[in-house]
Amino acid sequence: MNKIKDSSLIPNAPFIENVKHKDQSIRPSSASLFDLDSLTKKTAKPVSNIPKKGNLKASSKYKYRDLLITVQGTSLEFDTTTSKVNNMILIKYWQSHDPKICITLPEYMQLTDTKKSSASMQLAKAANNLSGLTISRSNLSQLSQQQRKYEPFVEAITLYPTISYYRGKFTVRINDDFAAALDRARPMLFPLSAYKLNDTAYNLLDALYYYKQVNYHNSLSRQNKFKLGTLLERCSNLPSWESVKNGNRNYYARIVKPLKKALEELKNEIEYVFIDNEEKVQQGIDNLPLDSFRESYIVITKWKKLGAEQLKALKTRKDKGKKRKKKTS
Repeated sequence: MNKIKDSSLIPNAPFIENVKHKDQSIRPSSASLFDLDSLTKKTAKPVSNIPKKGNLKASSKYKYRDLLITVQGTSLEFDTTTSKVNNMILIKYWQSHDPKICITLPEYMQLTDTKKSSASMQLAKAANNLSGLTISRSNLSQLSQQQRKYEPFVEAITLYPTISYYRGKFTVRINDDFAAALDRARPMLFPLSAYKLNDTAYNLLDALYYYKQVNYHNSLSRQNKFKLGTLLERCSNLPSWESVKNGNRNYYARIVKPLKKALEELKNEIEYVFIDNEEKVQQGIDNLPLDSFRESYIVITKWKKLGAEQLKALKTRKDKGKKRKKKTS
């Protein structure tokens, strides 16, 4: 086994220079928008319930990471499908800067590789889950001026005032304040292949792309080296390490094995090795000791669909003066 004594010796991920840009789209991004990607009912903590009063509908408030989420009804039903649809909305807005967004059933079927009946149910469910969704930050006072620059939720915002799914068309109008926040958000590449992935694989690829771009101006070793504990925090469909510890303690069956399966689903996206807490390179996830599993790292040795020229173009992208279309009656 190879022992790495210096981080500079960690394998750098080569790029395939002729990667086609059709493999990714650009979406507006920030730490808060990234948090929304892994939001689920299971990971959000209930804060309060507000009963129906007069014409006001019942609502519920939850906390997830640094987000405060208010939803209509008595429970939060956010899931991976809802996250995918939300990202489709953000990408379409970035392309058009028009707050009126439409996702057609055939378009969704093609992106997700889903049959018509299932796709229709998923879009209807997403419309219901996103309806009335209001987001704010619980820690605004702790953000730096630079962080606030890209933060869309400097005040509570109902993301989509009108949203519906009817006869094969998912239509939504983005809140004007939210649209203005998206205009100043950081553009990031989003892998279109993620739409065809399920749960853990979706969260994992999303997280790898996000952290790769956040660390783009750092060394390649920093860009391509990810702590497993950090990635597990984003895999919201897996149980937490603490919950397994307090349960049957079968870490392998409940966490390691599903993570291994998710990584195998990404074989067309990445090649990788692991580094244990003693800085020894391990070819397989099964070789990592469980007592230090979260402190171990995955190192991406090849990004198969991400080219250096794409990242450089994104970081030097000029504002071409594209303005968001004004609200029309």
